[in-house]
Amino acid sequence: MGQAAVRAVDEIAQAYQRDGMISGVTWGLKDLDHKTLGLQRGELTIVAGRPGMGKTALAISTALRAAEAGHRGLFESLEMGDVALGQRALSDLLFDTVRIPYWRLRSGRLSEKEFEAVTGAAERLETLPLIIEQKPNVTVAHITARARQMKRKTGLDFIVVDHLHLVRSSERYSGNRVAEVGEISAALKGLAKELDVAVLALCQLSRQVEGRDEKRPTMADLRWSGEIEQDADVVVMLYREAYYLERREPKPGSDDYFAWHKAMEENHEKLEAIVEKQRQGPIGRVDLFCSIACNAVRDFKRETDLLAEMVP
Repeated sequence: MGQAAVRAVDEIAQAYQRDGMISGVTWGLKDLDHKTLGLQRGELTIVAGRPGMGKTALAISTALRAAEAGHRGLFESLEMGDVALGQRALSDLLFDTVRIPYWRLRSGRLSEKEFEAVTGAAERLETLPLIIEQKPNVTVAHITARARQMKRKTGLDFIVVDHLHLVRSSERYSGNRVAEVGEISAALKGLAKELDVAVLALCQLSRQVEGRDEKRPTMADLRWSGEIEQDADVVVMLYREAYYLERREPKPGSDDYFAWHKAMEENHEKLEAIVEKQRQGPIGRVDLFCSIACNAVRDFKRETDLLAEMVP
């Protein structure tokens, strides 16, 4: 206990010297960094949500901001191809200067000025200390081997896994999905501790969310939740009210339409990051700005202030 206390005091002293600055790898989002002190080394952070909530957008945006801050990262994509990931990353990098939805990048419908901006963003992307690896059916053993190699050769600060349920487990628990997911989450937590890196893993929520009136997720909505909930140091649930509003638009001119339109204006680009679990800190909600079309996640207050300035 004496040795543990000495290390604890050392951590406190370092935090005091940082004067409130984050201690981990940045999310690239001030409010979320303030809530969690960043993505912590040696810890497993789970970002969970239903499809369309912005999990991949947040993961890519965080990886880019962390890399821009000098943190070396490995992005393991099991769901999306490298070209699609590249298009989303370019759209995010361009967002603060030229807002080009990634579907337009894919279509090639660009002006000469926009194309020049895209090539400039691509050159900037090449300089970032971020490796994006796209492989289906990747095992935990492969992720571990790749991470160890990077740690040894170039250094490694964080790993993003998109997403946890697509990682292949060993044959030990074949057929028992709960045990398989438990093996994967435990292995990712062990990898974080072994290499002293932050691990961010995306996770799907169960369909039971769609069957109830209140669609904001809770810990109980994690698919095969027991082991994930136990292994995770931080669990962040994502929720976009606009996703559901878009799917129940009333008839224009009807009594319900004006209330719906007002709700859409209020929630159009709002993303709720609900910190449901944090071993070493408080839980609670953080509002973020999210442009799904441009794959950009930013601080909510910053973007709303910018929009206010643009209004004459």
